[in-house]
Amino acid sequence: MDHFARRPLAVVADRTWATPAGSAVQPFLDRYDQVGDVGPIPAADPADLESQIGANPGMAGQDGWRATATSEETAGEPGQAARAVDNDPHVHWHSAYDAALPQQLSVDLGKERRISGVRYMPRQDGGINGMVKRYEVLVSADGRSWHQVARGEFPADRTEFVVPFARVAAAQHIALRR
Repeated sequence: MDHFARRPLAVVADRTWATPAGSAVQPFLDRYDQVGDVGPIPAADPADLESQIGANPGMAGQDGWRATATSEETAGEPGQAARAVDNDPHVHWHSAYDAALPQQLSVDLGKERRISGVRYMPRQDGGINGMVKRYEVLVSADGRSWHQVARGEFPADRTEFVVPFARVAAAQHIALRR
């Protein structure tokens, strides 16, 4: 339960009434994110389509996403980039131990999407190296030409964070640079 602190009641309900014991939780979390768990619309503005009810359909499902990185640690631990987008909180991407900053994790979403923010969950296995402190979030239509949509610092804890964008971005590629 501690890994699903953001959505514990939904996981309990799924495990109690819907999914057979022992089944993977990742497909459930992907479905859950697509129907809910989005920020409420503070006030509808007739002149702003982004504020209208139904404008935010939920989070994008991760099915078909492909992650790449400037480096991966695969000798000292299983730190492949693909592990960052598999919806399994027990695994993580790790840049190569000897790689200098900045490092970038890039995700091809498979098609252009309207994006209003991203979630970041630090590694949950007790390790501390590789945790992101300062970050930039970048978006791109083609995976080559990037522009920044958010930046900041994460606190040094294991909480899952949401990074909202100031404006909705249309992109097929998104990246986290640290």
